[in-house]
Amino acid sequence: MYNGFRLVGKLQSIGEQRLLQRLALENILGSYARGVVSFLDVGVGDGRELDLLMGSKNVAQRIGTLTALDIDDWFTHAIDDLPNLSRMTKRIRFVLGHAENLLTIAEKSSFGVVHCSFLCHELAFGEPKRQAVSACFDAIVPGGFLLYADAFLDNEPSKNPVTERARRDEVASLYRHYLREAQDCRDSGDLSEEHFNELCGDATGLGLLSSMEAAVKAEDDYYEPLGRCVDRLVNAGFVRLRVLPNSYNKWLYVIVAEKPTEGK
Repeated sequence: MYNGFRLVGKLQSIGEQRLLQRLALENILGSYARGVVSFLDVGVGDGRELDLLMGSKNVAQRIGTLTALDIDDWFTHAIDDLPNLSRMTKRIRFVLGHAENLLTIAEKSSFGVVHCSFLCHELAFGEPKRQAVSACFDAIVPGGFLLYADAFLDNEPSKNPVTERARRDEVASLYRHYLREAQDCRDSGDLSEEHFNELCGDATGLGLLSSMEAAVKAEDDYYEPLGRCVDRLVNAGFVRLRVLPNSYNKWLYVIVAEKPTEGK
């Protein structure tokens, strides 16, 4: 699955998204007066985004233990090719599992920072999304932080066919934006023709084109409005939310949310 998408970091908007997350994480860790922080990555995938976060010395030296969660083990097979994480292997624990069932494999209030990137749009609306966010909240220590990144639409699923058509058109627009970025990367030489084809995919291979088709056809999952996500985070108990927009892609945002200290 990740063979083509390992190249997604070549896209300017994804590079901006990863930079926003790293800067936000550096600021989060600066909020801790001293000591090291336990870190959980929910939906780590192949680890490339996490590796970039750990490329900051200000981050890596503050991480005591790092737990990585995903529904399949792409991560440990890729770690030897991830320079920053390969230096931290003694501090890393990989766990198979679903975000909604996080607390079956992690204790409450056990992580200073939980990172969740491009995961929740893959969860169905309603209870699965609520459970995942609630589990992240419960896993964070009082005064700890959630670092949350994803793509969001202006519209949400609707039984009105006209409204729903508009939402699906917006999904297609998001992916067309990615495809234009991929074409720009190919034209500038940042992506070879082979890698361009691998990232975009075709009728026989996974990639941006097949992801767009799946997202457009979906009826009860994938993307939601930013406001719906913010409301869910607030309802879970998070406070002092900061929403960071992506300057290259109007659908991408990074959210920093804090779990209140006890008694507040």
